[in-house]
Amino acid sequence: MTVREFNNIKKISAYVLIIVIALATVISPIKVKAEAYNVYNENTFSNYEAWVYDDAELLTEDEADKILENAYFKLTDYTDIYIVTTKENPYGDSDTSTKDYCDAIHEEFCDSDSCIILMLDLYAGYVRIDAYGNVSEKINTEQRGVIVNNIAKYTTEKDYYNCFLSGIEQIYGYYFEGFSENANNGTKTGSSTATTGTTSTPLTKKNTVSGFNAGVFDDAGLLSQTEKTSLLDEAYKYTEFGDIFVVTADHNPYGDSQSATASLCKDYFNRYSSGSNCVIFIVDMATRYIYIDTYGNQIRNNLTNGKCDSITDNVYDYASDKDYYQCSMTALEQIGKVLNGMAIAEPMKVVSNLFIAFVCGFVIMYLVAMSKSKVGTPSDDELLKYAAINFTANNPRDIVTGTTKTYCPRSSGSSGGGRSGGGGGGGSHGGGGHRF
Repeated sequence: MTVREFNNIKKISAYVLIIVIALATVISPIKVKAEAYNVYNENTFSNYEAWVYDDAELLTEDEADKILENAYFKLTDYTDIYIVTTKENPYGDSDTSTKDYCDAIHEEFCDSDSCIILMLDLYAGYVRIDAYGNVSEKINTEQRGVIVNNIAKYTTEKDYYNCFLSGIEQIYGYYFEGFSENANNGTKTGSSTATTGTTSTPLTKKNTVSGFNAGVFDDAGLLSQTEKTSLLDEAYKYTEFGDIFVVTADHNPYGDSQSATASLCKDYFNRYSSGSNCVIFIVDMATRYIYIDTYGNQIRNNLTNGKCDSITDNVYDYASDKDYYQCSMTALEQIGKVLNGMAIAEPMKVVSNLFIAFVCGFVIMYLVAMSKSKVGTPSDDELLKYAAINFTANNPRDIVTGTTKTYCPRSSGSSGGGRSGGGGGGGSHGGGGHRF
């Protein structure tokens, strides 16, 4: 290979490299859309399916899995259920467009005799529930509209996770228990949430003066009929302040933490409360928490978070002993006292205050003791004043280092005598110093 040929190859390689770099620069900004997280589960007994299509990527994978689990256990014995999010709609940006998109999904994916689609269409700005086949007779258009109105508030807060969970819960409620809207006060009436799949007849009683309701929802089946009636009567006493509910549950789709119990309370509030002032006392057997949930300023002005903690501290022993009636009754009684401005026993608060006082007292005593026992640094004068200093001279000697002569002329008229010459003397000695 000649030198010229080698140089030509170098030039061609350089041009190719420049072209590759240029193409990479142009292509690299083009991002491939991340694949949406889509999951499904099939009920092998009924052959119905639950799907979550999160094409708008609004949910975490964990949230999508929990929504799928909730939809599967509640609805796939009876119907297909599709949960869909989308930020693109080929049919337009109206409610009709969202319906057309639901219809297209139904035609393409659902081949069963019953199907529900709950869609959040970001492009059109609509939440929609459509029902097809047998299920459309169970949940009519009006009822689906009620559910959509109930869950739309979550979308304004961008809480899409609870939007879908609440939607599934309410679809389940309408499917099995025929909830109906009371046009006068907006209060939902009907059977319990039946979160375990069992049906439990709730007891409710309305205060016609305040418009608030008392309710007992024993979905875990922990109470006898007599006990539920007694609790209802106790709860009714305080309905001048708001809705008062007692709930037991043995299934919680939100998890096994205290926050999961709070989320479950929110579902009961959304379904049964008039939407203003409400107190919910729940015995959650799934999470093993007892919890008091409060809504509305009229309630929360007296029944603060601290008071709720104190009440649950006072009654948790009953729950530990499986005396759920006495646990609920005592909780209601103390809730009533607090709402009426009365004091309740707060032994745990007293103990914690005493402990805090003890710790503060110990810290103060320690600081005082340290300040009293501190040794000051002596000043220089004090060091010199009390220092013991001795000097000792051993074998002192005089050493002549040199002599000088000085001429002193005699002054006339002067008298006296003197001496000429004479050796001057000088010496040094060791030692010296300062007292300390």
